[in-house]
Amino acid sequence: CPHTPEQNGYVERKHRHLVETARTLLVASNVPKVYWVEALSTATYLINRLPISGLAQSPWELLFHTLPDYTRLKIFGCSCYPWLKPYVSSKLDGKSRPCVFLGYSLQHKGYRCLDMLTDRVYISRHVLFDEKSFPFTAKFASPSDSIPPLSPVIDLQFPIPNSHSVLPSSPSLHPSSHTPNTSEFVSPHNFSPLQSPSSSHLYQASKFAVWRSAMQAEFNALQSTGTWILVPSSSSQNVVGCKWVFRIKKKPDGTIDRYKARLVAKGFHQKEGLDYQETFSPVAKPVTIRLFNAFLHGDLKEEVFMHQPPGFSDPNFPNHVCQLKKSLYGLKQAPRAWFDKLFQALQSLGFTQSSSDASLFVLKVPVLVIVLVYVDDILVSGPDSSVCNLFIKKLSSLFPVKDLGPLHYFLGLEVQRTDEGLFLHQGKYLMDLLQKTKTEGAKPCSTLLGTTKLDHGEYRSIVGGLQYLTWTRLDISFAVNQVCQFMHAPTDSHMQAAKRILRFLKGTPSHGIWFHKGPLTLSAYSDADWAGCTFDRRSTGGFCVFLGSNLVSWSAKKQPTVARSSTEAEYRSLAHTAAEVTWICKVFRDFGFSSSVKPTIWCDNISAISLASNPVFHARTKHVEIDYHYIRELVLANLVTVQYVCSQDQIADIHTKSLSKYRFLFLQSKLSLGTPSLSKLSLRGCKDKDAKS
Repeated sequence: CPHTPEQNGYVERKHRHLVETARTLLVASNVPKVYWVEALSTATYLINRLPISGLAQSPWELLFHTLPDYTRLKIFGCSCYPWLKPYVSSKLDGKSRPCVFLGYSLQHKGYRCLDMLTDRVYISRHVLFDEKSFPFTAKFASPSDSIPPLSPVIDLQFPIPNSHSVLPSSPSLHPSSHTPNTSEFVSPHNFSPLQSPSSSHLYQASKFAVWRSAMQAEFNALQSTGTWILVPSSSSQNVVGCKWVFRIKKKPDGTIDRYKARLVAKGFHQKEGLDYQETFSPVAKPVTIRLFNAFLHGDLKEEVFMHQPPGFSDPNFPNHVCQLKKSLYGLKQAPRAWFDKLFQALQSLGFTQSSSDASLFVLKVPVLVIVLVYVDDILVSGPDSSVCNLFIKKLSSLFPVKDLGPLHYFLGLEVQRTDEGLFLHQGKYLMDLLQKTKTEGAKPCSTLLGTTKLDHGEYRSIVGGLQYLTWTRLDISFAVNQVCQFMHAPTDSHMQAAKRILRFLKGTPSHGIWFHKGPLTLSAYSDADWAGCTFDRRSTGGFCVFLGSNLVSWSAKKQPTVARSSTEAEYRSLAHTAAEVTWICKVFRDFGFSSSVKPTIWCDNISAISLASNPVFHARTKHVEIDYHYIRELVLANLVTVQYVCSQDQIADIHTKSLSKYRFLFLQSKLSLGTPSLSKLSLRGCKDKDAKS
């Protein structure tokens, strides 16, 4: 019966026994209650090995008919130093770190050790224990789980580790009969400001002046924009939480740019219809102007209440809450509120929103200026730099703006400008991905997938990185499309396929895409295989769209339904290509550009070309959905032309199937891929062509 625990008294009593034991473990070692699961697991482990009253035997003995090993028992919450050599990626990394003992592994013969700096739990069999030291007792002066008061932040008197002290060597992991001396090891609270602390480790970050200054700067920005006012708290309010998030911003060369602390609202506490409505906000491609605290300028239409920021509680009103007047990072409606604010500002400056892309804004009079918005970043382009600078000046009068100058780096996308044109690549992002997946030492390969079909694979952790690399590495689009199809059921063989892609990229880390000056004429290549997927027999379609000699759009995508013939598969791919070409033409019209030359789509299937050019009835294609006849409508309206290209010269073939090495390299050479130009580099040993002989 519900709410009648006395009907299940035996189980309820055992639950009480477990909870009381776990509570004792937490209180005795001052371990925060957030680790209650570890405490309950340890309590279960101990109870199963302790004698039961009346039986003089433990549950372990009754089940396995052998005595449990009591020599492995250690004090919960004490200091420990596990052997972490299997977890480190460099030979120069330490073999151990100071951790907190959180119990025993139920799947392995090892101990669970918590690294307080990273919140990671390591499982190790070889561990040295200091059962006289309890890190959480040293960390908190009282059993409270709350952090020390941090108001004001600048006046904090936390001890800062001496940067000139020499860290002792790693402890020996050989068994010893004496209790280890913790002075021989690294202090449990030795935290470097060169590492980004966990968002839950406000205590650690506040020990360093760089992070305290970053938090103070963020708090000052919130105050200057009037983000909130303090109001009394009431039970009718849905008060959302907040937290500090810390990140080290780096330059393209990997050096530190600045330390960033950001106050983030816990938007998952919000309730739809109560404190937020619409959340959609359009985004676009790369940007070069960053607006400081952009989300803080968006006006909120709903009433949103938030707890006061940790470390910045008003001592005069400690029980008040913040009623938000401006949007804040983390709120569900923050992106939309900011975009609405920016939209109004751009409209007041004479810009019109593109009907092709909601994040694209165009000013045509007196001189063309194009603005592309990506959340809190803006890309400004135009033929007259003085007009662009004037726009930036006007925008800076409305919002705090930092002009980053010519586009050179954005979210891992590197841009180089030379006399030959623009070169886009993701070399640094690729090397970071190789290091993250521990494949930087792998042997490069010359092809992506080989000629054998893929089995199921397990590599979900790196697929997102590979997808992002397709921004500038279109030659891997088909391979990435293949591995993305098994995200929900990956296996080991797919991991091998993903690692093969990484090995291929390792051999060409500096490759990127070139943009040269040329005519504004559109042409496209459309292709499709037929029933190439052995699992569902669906076809893969692909296209490449060129603006002059520059590749501006490409795709490799499995078709949604099974094609009954190769003609049908090619015809569907033609329709998708035509839709992409139409959209690009529409964007050009928003820019004020026009071309008298019709776009040309090249296809290597004569039957598909006939279907697109002639509205005749064919029994083999009578079932094709009406929307795929969109290409036929464009051809009849004389908006595009479809022409034949032999299969040998079909560039889109690289997006539809796995190719041999020589075929792949041939098609790769037809794309806008390449390496950075070396014409401007001064190399030692090179002779100046203007020097006298």
